[in-house]
Amino acid sequence: MKWNPLYDSQARTELVEDVNSMIRDFMRGLRRGMRLKPPDAERIRLLAEQLSQNRAFDRIKRKDLFRQYIEIYMIKLLSEG
Repeated sequence: MKWNPLYDSQARTELVEDVNSMIRDFMRGLRRGMRLKPPDAERIRLLAEQLSQNRAFDRIKRKDLFRQYIEIYMIKLLSEG
């Protein structure tokens, strides 16, 4: 994960889990509307952009790679149902 700026493997793993948890929490709040109308690629891109701008992620410099990671993880969550 090239977006992750940490070198220590334990810290890297913890950051990924924190990010994944935040994405899951974010998606949980949106799931009802997504059942009625599943998001298209543009909607996922916009949601990922919104989430990547969270102040908790200010230290992550590679925002483009980070946003792509968020998009992929969102798609994974949506495909799991």
